[in-house]
Amino acid sequence: MSSKLIHQQKDFFFKMVVTLYFPLMDPKSYKKYKILLLNIELELKAEHVPAEDLKRTMKACGGAIMATANDINSSFLGQCDYFEERQVGGERFNILQEFVH
Repeated sequence: MSSKLIHQQKDFFFKMVVTLYFPLMDPKSYKKYKILLLNIELELKAEHVPAEDLKRTMKACGGAIMATANDINSSFLGQCDYFEERQVGGERFNILQEFVH
């Protein structure tokens, strides 16, 4: 907020920045969460989930590791009663609790 134009209206821009920024930091949480374990390469710049993490999640939550997004039905889905995504610094963590499997 060092711009002279922005500085003259700093109260307005400060509220806008806070309103836009803080939802990005809020943890996302869900109850009765269904989990699809997809082991596919995306053409986006997304990180690939290591096979060990997929297997560990499948063991805890049930479901199956899928190599395609076609013909998915509920028998392929794992489940936990509580899922939360938290960001600490530049890292994101998925926290799964209360497994149904």
